[in-house]
Amino acid sequence: MTWVEVIALGIIQGLTEFLPVSSSGHLVLLEKVFQATGNNLLFDIVLHAGTLIAVIAVFYKEIWELIRHPFSKKMGLLLLATVPIVLFSVFAGKFIGSAFEGDYLGFSFILTGIFLLTADAVGKRANRPLKSISWLDSLVMGVMQAVAVLPGVSRSGSAITGGIWRRLDKVAAAKYAFLMSIPAILGAIIKGILDIKDMPQDATGLSVGLMVLGAAFAAVFGFIAIKGMLKLLEKRRFWGFSLYVFVLGGLIIADQFVFHIVFATAPF
Repeated sequence: MTWVEVIALGIIQGLTEFLPVSSSGHLVLLEKVFQATGNNLLFDIVLHAGTLIAVIAVFYKEIWELIRHPFSKKMGLLLLATVPIVLFSVFAGKFIGSAFEGDYLGFSFILTGIFLLTADAVGKRANRPLKSISWLDSLVMGVMQAVAVLPGVSRSGSAITGGIWRRLDKVAAAKYAFLMSIPAILGAIIKGILDIKDMPQDATGLSVGLMVLGAAFAAVFGFIAIKGMLKLLEKRRFWGFSLYVFVLGGLIIADQFVFHIVFATAPF
């Protein structure tokens, strides 16, 4: 990849990790567009590290409180929310791996759009504050986050939708979803590091400078995305995001089955 492609992927990762449009889906799509070859696992880890820096920068006060009180109810709820994604990753590993080939990408984007539309439908009646969150709320949001392991299904959008289904206020659901992203992103980084031990050292073909550049852009634009999303949800709804992923998913499906501009063959 060139430095232009690295910057583009960093920006996309930063924005789409926290906007409800799926970062993994966009990265898979862009790698197809750029025809990126080789094993990009190390670069993916670096990009995730950038977005982790972003969420820590926004929620450093809350994170410090969790560190100071590791046995608090809030910490327990966050750990509970992480269990479904761990189980899904362990028991559906092969299916997830095949999904990252892009076979289900268009359908996954459309599923994200459906989730967001249901969030809009329920959102008018959702007014519970963050302090009222229960173990069942956390578990539901965790299950929704686990579904978003599939590229094209938005992690933030799915988790926020789960919170709204449980009648949490939109902003409260978003804040909790972003806090939930910390163990999820950490888990992705750790898994990547464990997987990378079997790779040859030059497998990525990227210099340290390019990887740092990508991480920096992911961190900056992730910070912007979190702040913007929280501000947006105070007054706006999800229909714009749902329209975007519906159109994107439809274009991908059309290309996979008809045009073959980006995807050379039909997925099945």
